Amino acid sequence: MRIVKALWMFYRRLIFPSAALAICLGFLMMKGMAAVGASFFAYIFLVPMFHFFIYEINHPKEYFFYHNMGLSKLHLWFNTIGWSLIVGLILIVV
Repeated sequence: MRIVKALWMFYRRLIFPSAALAICLGFLMMKGMAAVGASFFAYIFLVPMFHFFIYEINHPKEYFFYHNMGLSKLHLWFNTIGWSLIVGLILIVV
């Protein structure tokens, strides 16, 4: 349960900025796709990008906190990519 809470704390910081930007980009890219589908497609790519900018560039020392919780940097990256794909693809299909 402690690892799930740590992953939520990690991912929570990525959800809101990437979702907001994805919605804005979705409405700008709606020439060929519906705006909602384009938003979720953009979300899939924006979450790893925000992960890089927030945790690799702005706050690289926060990885030590998650490492002490039992989560490696590689695990966090796989978690970010996996959850962005799952959330994005589910919402595109629905």
